[in-house]
Parts: sequence; C-alpha cells; structure tokens
Amino acid sequence: MSNTDEGIKMIKDRLCCKRLLLLLDDVNKKNQLNALMGKCDWFGEGSKLIITNREVVNVIEVDCAYELNCMDYNKSLQLFSKCAFRRDCPLDDYLTHSRKAVGIAQSLPLALEVIGSSLSGSKKEKWDVILKMLEKVPHEEVSSKLKISYETLDDRQKHVFLNVACLFIECDKNIVIQMDDSELFRKKPWKLCSICP
Repeated sequence: MSNTDEGIKMIKDRLCCKRLLLLLDDVNKKNQLNALMGKCDWFGEGSKLIITNREVVNVIEVDCAYELNCMDYNKSLQLFSKCAFRRDCPLDDYLTHSRKAVGIAQSLPLALEVIGSSLSGSKKEKWDVILKMLEKVPHEEVSSKLKISYETLDDRQKHVFLNVACLFIECDKNIVIQMDDSELFRKKPWKLCSICP
C-alpha cells in the first residue's frame, strides 16, 4: 500500500464480511484509529475490537470500557513461579525469596516474567544477590521495555509522567488526577526534581 486511503479501501473490501477479533495496542492518535477501523460496518457482524489506550477510547463510541487492575498477590506469585520454577507455586525452600521478588516486581506481569526467568535454575545465594540488586535498580530488560512506552508519549505527557514519578510516590491517585491541569504540570520536571534526568 502506498498511502492510507489504499489501506482503508483494502480493509473495508477484505474484512467487511468477516467476523474478527482486533486488538489495537499503542494506537495513540484518532487518525490512526480512523485508518484502521473508521466505522463498525467495516467488519462483519459479531466482531470485537479491543483498544488498550484509554485516551483513544474516550474519543470514539464504545459499547463498554474495562479498566484493568493490577494482578492480585496470589496470581502474581503463580505467574512468577511458572517462570522461575515451571510450576504453579514456589518450592518450599524458595517461598520467602519468591514473595520478595513479587514485592519488588509490584505485581507487574512483565517484571514478574523477566525476573522469574532470570532467577530460574539459580541457587539461593544468587537469588539473594539479584534480589538485593533489584531492590535498588530495576532489571535492565524490564526497564528497556518500559522505556519504549515512555518514548511514545508526547512532550507534555512526558513532563506529567516525570513529575508524578518524582513527586507523588505513594500519593492518592485522585489527588494527582485533580492536579493534572495545575501549574505544577506545566513546569518541566527537572526544574522541580533534582533526581530526574
């Protein structure tokens, strides 16, 4: 396809009678969404569309919205155990270490998988060293994947993110949301926080 219009025509022609499940991740502009699925009649009856970006969802008509919550502790421990031990629960000798790892990962699935896989097959001594290090510095693979998400933000979103990350640790989410348009978020974070890069 040489341009967006060609792509739109192809999508309409080829998918108009097909029932499909479409997952759109990292779509952050309305024009991207319009090019991929302008109207519901582009796809066959019974099609499902999942969009992972709440800001894009807010500008289109949706049947339902679902906010994903963090994994609960037991599911987090289970996911970690599958990656570290290839089973649903940690080995008895590693239970304390596994709980510590889940705490460090803060129930983030990506972090649980990366940390669990990196500790798999290691002796307790190595676990002690790695977990101690991870308490201070996040795992490089997790950091690099999270950095991709950060890089997709526009300048204003980056400023807000850095201000929240540096200044509102363990604050009530609702307080931060109410402050979104305040003077604080219009300033560059490095003028507010000496630890920001």
